[in-house]
Amino acid sequence: MRVFLTFIALFFLLSCSKQNGKVLHEIKGLAFTMPYKVLLEGANHPKVKEIAQEILKEAFDEINITYNHWNSDSYLSLINKNKSNTSFEISTDFCKVLKVAKDVYYLSDGFYDPTLKPLISLWKDSLERGKNVSEKDLEGLSFGFDKIVFTNTMMQKIDPNIELDFDSLIKGHLVDLICEKLHNHGFTNYFVDFSGDIKACGKHPSGRAWSVGVLSAKKQSGSEISRLALDNAAIATSGSTTQRWLTESCEILTHIINPKTLRPISVDEKKIATVTVKARTCILADALATAAFAYEDLESLNSFIDKVRNSYEDVDFIVTMYEKDSL
Repeated sequence: MRVFLTFIALFFLLSCSKQNGKVLHEIKGLAFTMPYKVLLEGANHPKVKEIAQEILKEAFDEINITYNHWNSDSYLSLINKNKSNTSFEISTDFCKVLKVAKDVYYLSDGFYDPTLKPLISLWKDSLERGKNVSEKDLEGLSFGFDKIVFTNTMMQKIDPNIELDFDSLIKGHLVDLICEKLHNHGFTNYFVDFSGDIKACGKHPSGRAWSVGVLSAKKQSGSEISRLALDNAAIATSGSTTQRWLTESCEILTHIINPKTLRPISVDEKKIATVTVKARTCILADALATAAFAYEDLESLNSFIDKVRNSYEDVDFIVTMYEKDSL
């Protein structure tokens, strides 16, 4: 989630369409270099545009100030730069994010780990230069969410070199935050999409449920393999159909790290292409999708899915596999 200190360029496009006498407002824009779209019912409210803009800007500000590791002045950046065992005060919201991260970390046996920032940076820098990462390069790196302890108000790094990176769930958290603010402002029917992380509440003005399509992993296909109804629910997808690198040995690597091998997950026709998760909150869907994709093979993934379903209600998974024309 890259942003500069000049903050975010917000571009708002508000359009209205009538569905059975009700007004559907559409707000589109760009934040943190990623597109978003909000659909909401604002029947004849003269200040819908103004209210929506204020809500979005407030949510973007909160994420930027607190969780954006590309912002050197964010609270997360200050925690990462502090190489001591200092205890940090945390907000109720920060604690909520840590709790989701902790739950998914232990539920996945460490396949989900938001402390891999140094490892991710090392691999990304090396791959962009066309180089591989050696065992020697990995020496001295610190990671492991088990080295983070926290209460409702305080957090401490047991290993002072640990760095947090919430990119694997922060889009989902942003979507939940926007929805919460819309609800607090009296909106009951809305659909929020931030770069593919989606949550919908209430109904479409036509009276039907909000719905979203899950696309095939095939190149240039654009075809839906499933359509999900979202009734106070969210979805998020993790996969490797976009960011890829080609190594010197002609291996295709993705941007997602397997915490067990300390290597990016490779693209292979026998492996998982994407995982879409439907859950009650978008932050949970986001974290679970990242964890699920890290498993790489169906057998271990299915075991994880069983554990998730025993721990959470109303969670569904849609898994797509690579095909030759999608590699």
